[in-house]
This record gives sequence, C-alpha cells and structure tokens, in this order.
Amino acid sequence: MNKDEYGFNGWKNWATWSCNLHLTNDEATYNRLKECKTAEEIKNLVEDLLEIETETNLFKLEALQGYINDIDFYEILRSLKDL
Repeated sequence: MNKDEYGFNGWKNWATWSCNLHLTNDEATYNRLKECKTAEEIKNLVEDLLEIETETNLFKLEALQGYINDIDFYEILRSLKDL
C-alpha cells in the first residue's frame, strides 16, 4: 500500500482511489463516467455497475455499501475536470 500524507496515492483514501481506477480503466465505463455532471450521478453509476439494486446477499450488499460510503465522489468529479 502506498499511503501518503493525503490518504492513498494522492487520493482521500483507498476506496476513492480504487473506484476512480476502475471507472477510468475501461473505455466504455470511462465514457459513461465523463457523462456524469454531479457526484450523485457518479455514485449512481457505481451502484449500477455493482448491481446494488439487485443484490440479494445481505453480506455482500453490506460490504458493497461500506465500500461505497467510503468513496469521495466529489473528489472523482473534480478529477474529471482536471482532464
């Protein structure tokens, strides 16, 4: 792990870094991300990609929700404006 004074690899925390990595690592997903205008839209995209609405396993759902709660979607939105 590369934890620095800001959090993780220059991001607030591992969850934000990881989420941004996955959102920008695939061209189709990245194109969907670029259409997002608000942090809430990015959160909805992530929930859609993780299929939160259809998850029936409570353990998996709670783990995914914990991950999502740690993500700073505003930071990801700001990073899009830097591109």
